[in-house]
Amino acid sequence: MTWRSFSFNFAINLLVLLIFSGMLFGIYEFYLRYKIKLSDQIKPVLDQPIFENDTNLGWIHKKNVEFNYVDGKSFINPLGHRDQYFPEATGRILMLGDSFTFGMNVAQNYTMAAFLQEKLNSEDWDIMNAGVIGYTIGQELIYLRKHFDEIKPDIVILNAFVANDITEQRRNRLERDKKGYPVAINDQEVTVIEPGILASRKAIPLWGSLALADIFIRWQALIPQKNKNAGYTWAVFLDEKHPSYPSDIDVLWQNYESDLLKMKNYLNEKNVPFLVVIIPMDVQVDHQYWSKYPNKVFEENEFKNDLPQKKFQNICKQNGLNCLDLLPIFREYSDKLLFFAQIDPHFTQDGNRLAAESIFAKLKPILCPDSKQSNICSVF
Repeated sequence: MTWRSFSFNFAINLLVLLIFSGMLFGIYEFYLRYKIKLSDQIKPVLDQPIFENDTNLGWIHKKNVEFNYVDGKSFINPLGHRDQYFPEATGRILMLGDSFTFGMNVAQNYTMAAFLQEKLNSEDWDIMNAGVIGYTIGQELIYLRKHFDEIKPDIVILNAFVANDITEQRRNRLERDKKGYPVAINDQEVTVIEPGILASRKAIPLWGSLALADIFIRWQALIPQKNKNAGYTWAVFLDEKHPSYPSDIDVLWQNYESDLLKMKNYLNEKNVPFLVVIIPMDVQVDHQYWSKYPNKVFEENEFKNDLPQKKFQNICKQNGLNCLDLLPIFREYSDKLLFFAQIDPHFTQDGNRLAAESIFAKLKPILCPDSKQSNICSVF
């Protein structure tokens, strides 16, 4: 075979291979986009087309939207909340938070807000579930100030998840006013793509191809991890003596405390009680959940399991914050029920119920500090 004929055959075979690969790639791209239109979850694209872009908050819920979620109908009400809407209610409790508050992996009636609504057992109360997947404390503070006069809450609850609420501040570029309050956010990693799905900016590479994104993520997962990386989830469990202790973690705790105190001060000016609920990670509650994380980059004995709770407790004590730590409560009952999903760290139906019952018990001294018998206190 001459060099010319070899080169010709090689070029033909390469062209056929490229055409065939292009066809497979196109089919895979079509398949992923088809799945998204069916509202299936494709990592790292978040699963429900219920979001829209917002200048100040980055993303918000679309209003008056129904969607299929966890084998049933869910809805976002006229205020952009995932709950029932009681416009005539005389008492309003506003719940701020991220996916835990929203109710990831549970149906509409099994969120913390829904169970608290059920516990109060009165349409005189409106438990407002303002939880939005992916929100950080900066967004929650912006939301509170932006919508306070519209909502007029009697109580505000902030649900803080210890595993990533501190570290996810890394994503944010905050614009602040002269008093230091955040007024607008630019999230460096999260955005909304059509048709209203929350996605990672890093997962949408050249030309916005979902197939390239998926291939890139799978390729990254195959690369051996030469250096341990605490990431968003595990950083708060490492003490300062650990060689992988993140250099920015102390500043992140300080920033979180600063905005938490701003939230408290703002509500003090409005004379509105404020409760911070500290949500534990599953592995803190029960050893059985460690098996959920086969790809974690640290061994179990490297973690200081109660470390984030201790930091939160110090913040609460030093700033006079009213805080509810769910960790000891969940540990007490962990041998009886599964409080966390098997696919991720979020609550099951039972986890949301126990959290709501604990919040309900905590609300009594907030609403009735002098044990006065009033319409508000009568539900207790």
